[in-house]
Amino acid sequence: MEILSPLSFKQNSNRSIGEVTRSALVKIGVPESYCRNFDLLSPIQIVFKGGICINISVENDRLWFWSFFSITENQILTNIEKILNILTQPVSYAETDRVTIGKNTNGYELKALINPCTLSDDSLFIEAIESFYKTSSNFQTLLDYK
Repeated sequence: MEILSPLSFKQNSNRSIGEVTRSALVKIGVPESYCRNFDLLSPIQIVFKGGICINISVENDRLWFWSFFSITENQILTNIEKILNILTQPVSYAETDRVTIGKNTNGYELKALINPCTLSDDSLFIEAIESFYKTSSNFQTLLDYK
């Protein structure tokens, strides 16, 4: 007997992450020719005007969005009050309703664990991307990251 997990990517989608992302991007106006060569085993990277980059991947059967920022710990500490304000703002369809920040080898990442319910409807997936984009953009603007 298999126990179903409401948090499992595989158990909540009959499409790959590449198919879900491709379908959503085409619906928001990205030319289909740009969406043909997704490597379904690797993270999908979407770079927006202004330099915001959102990575989308499945890790340990969970759907993640993240953005990398090449910033220092000192920049984090200098702006901690403003960063805390960003981290406590709701992000649509994030499992905890919030992003987290994590240290990486060369900087920091904003990350969100995304609710698999977004996989059932492209408009929900688009809303999740837009909400995460807004948070990443606010973070970039705050740190004057260019």
